[in-house]
Amino acid sequence: MTLESWSMGIVRPIMEVYPWAWAVFVSFICIASFIVLNLIVGVVVESIAEMKQMREENTKDSKSNAESTSKG
Repeated sequence: MTLESWSMGIVRPIMEVYPWAWAVFVSFICIASFIVLNLIVGVVVESIAEMKQMREENTKDSKSNAESTSKG
């Protein structure tokens, strides 16, 4: 997935025997890149949603503390 030395070590020797193999490699690279990108985006979105929920809970706690101290 890192594509390090793919062209020299893996792809070129295979393409000498199977010239149509480029389609398999290109498909794999595109699909794997898409999956990794979606995982990264999912982690970022989940983290932001969790931070938002924590902020809302802190805001509610702050409001209830302010109301209880002003009444007492």
